[in-house]
Amino acid sequence: MGHAEQPRKGGWQRWLTPSRLVALVLVLIVAGFIVQNREEVSLQLLLFTVSAPLWSASVSLLVIGILIGWLLAGRSKSKG
Repeated sequence: MGHAEQPRKGGWQRWLTPSRLVALVLVLIVAGFIVQNREEVSLQLLLFTVSAPLWSASVSLLVIGILIGWLLAGRSKSKG
């Protein structure tokens, strides 16, 4: 009887954790980026020319950069 009961949060308040709020904000930022960068661009890669929306090219370069960083970080950890 010494414990005071805490009021229960509603369904959406319990669902909306800080990490989910950050994820929601990031999704909205990415959606805005995609909407604003839909124009076609041509990228020349050595002998090839590729046409793609600017957002697609940007996301592809981001993913390639993340993979390179992940591969390099994995190699430096195994040496140490």
